[in-house]
Amino acid sequence: KPFGVPNERGVIALRKFDQGSVICTYDGERITKKESNIRWEKLQKLGVPSCFIFEVQADGKWMDFDATDDNDTPGRLINHSRYNPNCAPTVIKVNGDFVLAFFAIRMIRTGEELTFDYGETSRAVIADNPWLAEDD
Repeated sequence: KPFGVPNERGVIALRKFDQGSVICTYDGERITKKESNIRWEKLQKLGVPSCFIFEVQADGKWMDFDATDDNDTPGRLINHSRYNPNCAPTVIKVNGDFVLAFFAIRMIRTGEELTFDYGETSRAVIADNPWLAEDD
């Protein structure tokens, strides 16, 4: 269940999830790396501090999913936890298409906030966003 106000949102589990359970998907448009770079540059020029372009590797290829348009789907609103995440993104194939899904990496209790490690390693990005190096 999404909660909060814009820029202070997250997702709370409305039921228990066992380890390995699918929680939800990241409902973004699948785009090429070239298109991802164009969109990111455009957002930076507009002064947007962050975006919702999710970069993952699957089947030996890099794939980008863009959920920048606010669609209020749970996967888009899962917050960061560097040291204590309870879910993780994984690319799976559904009916021949690649889908980005979140799986529980441990048992998640009803009422617990869903979190995953955003995996950011760029020192420059972390310097601009120090919360990426912190945990709740």
